[in-house]
Amino acid sequence: LYQGQSRALEGMGRTAEALEAYRQGLKISNGSPEIAVAAASLFFDLGRLDDAEAHAKMAIASHPSFAHGLLAQIALQRGQNAEAEREARAAMQDQSLRIGPMVTLAEVLHARREDSQALDLVRQAEQTYDRREAKDPELIRGLNLIRGKILADQGDAAGAEAAFQKEIELFPDGVRAYSSLAILYALTGRGGEVQTILKQMVDANPQPQAYAEAVKTLRILKDPRSATALLRYALARFPADPALRDLAGG
Repeated sequence: LYQGQSRALEGMGRTAEALEAYRQGLKISNGSPEIAVAAASLFFDLGRLDDAEAHAKMAIASHPSFAHGLLAQIALQRGQNAEAEREARAAMQDQSLRIGPMVTLAEVLHARREDSQALDLVRQAEQTYDRREAKDPELIRGLNLIRGKILADQGDAAGAEAAFQKEIELFPDGVRAYSSLAILYALTGRGGEVQTILKQMVDANPQPQAYAEAVKTLRILKDPRSATALLRYALARFPADPALRDLAGG
């Protein structure tokens, strides 16, 4: 009940209420791993890494691949590459779920600038997926995103753009491919397309996380005027959202 309610609230962008519903669900269920998994994912999306870590650890016994995979992502966000690699390799111990952890490990290797090995791992993950009879696209979430990042760093702008667009096509609800593509456009002299792709992102995901990602991207691209205007609009729509409030405070 609480998990369904939380997901519904999350889908409406009411993240504070969703988190409270998760909290109540965890209390009543004595720490249900399924609820902990969902809460950990939301905390991670909100950038609340300490909370995401705590909830991921609650699910290690029953959902080891997910938990270690998310802990690897958290370590990456913190710049702890050695820890990220350890967690990613631990996530790969579950052979039935190893595609996602392979993608995460590719991110780790990319962060360590081991792009040749990272790209090899991306190809291995893709080949493993292609051999599956039941092809759930969720298993390769992030695969084309990391491929695009590697190709962008190698100077293959066309290949990177194609990879980011493929990730968006498969997962229009994921925000990182949009922002990565926007940055690629800016760096390759196509600044006029930045606003278009960011608008596509928030239109496809009219939620606080997407607006926060757009604001952060505009700040990275040294466009404070557009960032401020967008943040003001987003706060008017979602005045209680903690991530947007943090951006306003920063």
